[in-house]
Amino acid sequence: MPPVTRNPVVTRNPVVLPKGGVPYIRQQIIDIFKGFDKNGDGKLSWDEVQAVFAILGSHCPYYRAWRGRRCADADNDGFISLKSELDELVTYTLEQNYKPIAK
Repeated sequence: MPPVTRNPVVTRNPVVLPKGGVPYIRQQIIDIFKGFDKNGDGKLSWDEVQAVFAILGSHCPYYRAWRGRRCADADNDGFISLKSELDELVTYTLEQNYKPIAK
């Protein structure tokens, strides 16, 4: 039996998709994050960011939310401002190469 090789993209990105999966584009990720601002205050809380990473298919949304907040929360208030900090969070999310789950 040939040795099993690991695909570096699959080990870095826990989302396993059938062939032909296309990664999200920036505007899709922006729309997803904005849709999770449940109370409409223009900020994303820890729980809201964690919920987005769970929906995207992260196997560890708690960790991704923590890392995303570390990258994006410039004023260290514990929230991601949709006006001034969302771009950094979206950039971090796109680096994870999440793809929509084919149904």
